[in-house]
Amino acid sequence: MPPRYPVVDPAPTMDTVTANFGFSEYGKWLCVTSLGATLGYVGGKPYRGPSAFTFALTGFIAGYMIAAQSSWGRLTGYLPNDYEVAAYGIKPPGAGPVTALSLAQKSGRLATLWGGRME
Repeated sequence: MPPRYPVVDPAPTMDTVTANFGFSEYGKWLCVTSLGATLGYVGGKPYRGPSAFTFALTGFIAGYMIAAQSSWGRLTGYLPNDYEVAAYGIKPPGAGPVTALSLAQKSGRLATLWGGRME
């Protein structure tokens, strides 16, 4: 199944995927970790401390995997990725090529070089 959204990185590394984490990914990671610790504590009687730690560690790993899947999906174009497309300067299909000049015009950097606004 081809991606439905513009592809930012067709084969992202784990470093790229982790660097692309946003607030929602960190929130998912924290929620799954907290849920694991809570479930381990509640269901771990009479060894609540070790059980909570073990479940929190399992939740930490699972939360990272869920967050990484979300970030990977946005980078590869399988999930909505408007922010990444804008941040990396990628245009949607059919919008023409991305060149250094088009990026500079969009950011307004040429205006400062020539002392005026470039249209």
